[in-house]
Amino acid sequence: MNKKETYYRLLDEKHYNTIVKVDSVTRYKYVPVKGWVESALFWYYLDDSSDLYEKYEEITADEAVAKYGVKPEHIMKVLQYE
Repeated sequence: MNKKETYYRLLDEKHYNTIVKVDSVTRYKYVPVKGWVESALFWYYLDDSSDLYEKYEEITADEAVAKYGVKPEHIMKVLQYE
C-alpha cells in the first residue's frame, strides 16, 4: 500500500525550517544525520490552544530536497525514534 505523504516547513523561531512529514498514520521530523524520525512535534502546530498553532506551510517533496536540505534518498526512508 502506498501511503500519501505530506511535507511541511515549520515557521516558528525555535523550529524554523524544520521539515516534518505526515503520512496517513504517523508524523516525522527530518534530522539531517539520521533522516526521518518519528515525532509528535507537529501536533503542537495543529492544536489551536498552542502558541505554535498554524505556524507552518505545506511544501512539496521536491522543495524539501531542493530548498531545505532533505537528502533525496531520505524521501522514502523512515527511521523509528531511538
